[in-house]
Amino acid sequence: MLRGSRLRKIRSRTWHKERLYRLQEDGLSVWFQRRIPRAPSQHIFFVQHIEAVREGHQSEGLRRFGGAFAPARCLTIAFKGRRKNLDLAAPTAEEAQRWVRGLTKLRARLDAMSQRERLDHWIHSYL
Repeated sequence: MLRGSRLRKIRSRTWHKERLYRLQEDGLSVWFQRRIPRAPSQHIFFVQHIEAVREGHQSEGLRRFGGAFAPARCLTIAFKGRRKNLDLAAPTAEEAQRWVRGLTKLRARLDAMSQRERLDHWIHSYL
């Protein structure tokens, strides 16, 4: 995950964009590459904002538009709040499993951190 993976974002039957997704060194954020330049802060999502990570065609979007991809290669990242789900297809089933297990483990570790540990981690990431 730290090296990054080329995952395909799926939004409709014809809209599939390949993007590079990479876990940042802080272990709390994921950077992704866009072709359209925007502010760097818009190229990141945070693990703490993830509500669930699902594998296979378990989201409405993947059930409707993911037919071209094997369920073993697909995953959905569901965010807290009003942010839309992120439906992705990996090049291999192993790569999809790596992202599902990795993000799930990071969420569990983040939930287990005390307020003091979170503050220490935040401070060290800016030094």
